[in-house]
Amino acid sequence: MNNDLLTISRYLFEPKDIVEFRCIRGRDVVKRWTTADEMTKLANELTVLNSNGYNIYYGVNPRKESSMSGDANVQMARCLFCDFDHIEPGDGCGMFEFVYTDLFLAGLPEPALAVHSGHGIHIYWRLTEPVYDLSLWRSMQSQLNERLGADKTIKNPERIMRLPGFLNVKRMPHQDCFICWGVPHA
Repeated sequence: MNNDLLTISRYLFEPKDIVEFRCIRGRDVVKRWTTADEMTKLANELTVLNSNGYNIYYGVNPRKESSMSGDANVQMARCLFCDFDHIEPGDGCGMFEFVYTDLFLAGLPEPALAVHSGHGIHIYWRLTEPVYDLSLWRSMQSQLNERLGADKTIKNPERIMRLPGFLNVKRMPHQDCFICWGVPHA
């Protein structure tokens, strides 16, 4: 079983949330949808796709229904998240420690999850209550990205992020994508 996949399903979603997966190799895209409590059943298929050169992504915000993509299919937001690419840690610190220092200095709460994406760090905060007003959520995302100097494009409701537990095959050498920090929500 893919433990990172299980952790994502438990930390960022509720059991019946619909999760979209996108496996991308160039212009070829394979999409799958499942509930969060069934995510691990896709592990074998995702592993095969990854070994055939597909990068594996998932939609962080739960979808309204299966078989449909786009912002209009996003039900709500349970998280805020940032993408930090091209981090150059120093003084023996790893990439997560470098980002964590910035979070601490910004006075932000501890994240629920941090993922080493292969070429950067993704940070997730689980919200106390879901946000159904996706315009408000987009504004919150933009403010967070601005405050932390994170990737400013990470603000659309249907945003997909790299799924840990698989290889980042975007460029050589391929890199492991894995969870490097996790605190489950209450």
